[in-house]
Amino acid sequence: MKVLNYVLDISAACGGFHSVETPPEKASNSEIRRWIKQSAVQINGKPCTDPNAELQTPVTSLILFPKSRPKDGKMSRRTTLL
Repeated sequence: MKVLNYVLDISAACGGFHSVETPPEKASNSEIRRWIKQSAVQINGKPCTDPNAELQTPVTSLILFPKSRPKDGKMSRRTTLL
């Protein structure tokens, strides 16, 4: 299974990830692909940069926006799914 397909499957199972570009809408497939290319997705503690790479199994962790930190007391976008 490819990284992009796995992240899209997880998104669908969660009811869709919220868009960063157009909140509160759900993120599009293209937006999720950009997140992967920009290293905003980590699988098993390693950044993913190629949405078409084969997924290394087993998956023990999935983190979105790993470098995101709270600013001015607001919530961080960092999301740990697994």
